[in-house]
Amino acid sequence: KRKREREKKKGMAEEGGSAVVDTAAAGAALSAPEVPVEVVAPPEPVVEVPAPAVVEVVEPPVVVAPSVEEAPVEEKPKILIRTTPVDPRFPTTNQTKHCYARYLEYHMCIQDKGEDAKECKKYFRFYHSICPSSWTEKWDEQRAEGVFAGPL
Repeated sequence: KRKREREKKKGMAEEGGSAVVDTAAAGAALSAPEVPVEVVAPPEPVVEVPAPAVVEVVEPPVVVAPSVEEAPVEEKPKILIRTTPVDPRFPTTNQTKHCYARYLEYHMCIQDKGEDAKECKKYFRFYHSICPSSWTEKWDEQRAEGVFAGPL
């Protein structure tokens, strides 16, 4: 019985008609009220054809060499930014100990060689590039008061 009903629905759907489901005839398995079902064929897909591309030929601008009489253009000074090099003693991302060690290295260098020594300037750059200024100011104050905890 169900098989015949399915075939009827299928035949009506192919013809483009509508089908009504009879729930009483279908048995207790279908408990929905009678609902008209309309089968609509899907719309045909629209295929858009792209317009032909417009190619525009542009000639490159003519570059004229500056004459000798024109004033030379001032070159901007190159800015060189350096920081402390990688130190295998401090492999982690926390660079607190690295900062402290560079600060100590600078101050030990100026104690040994004097404040004008060229070798000490690199240590100065190193600790200035990696240490927060608030720390170095605090350490400078502690050194001046004689209470700095380092081996200086």
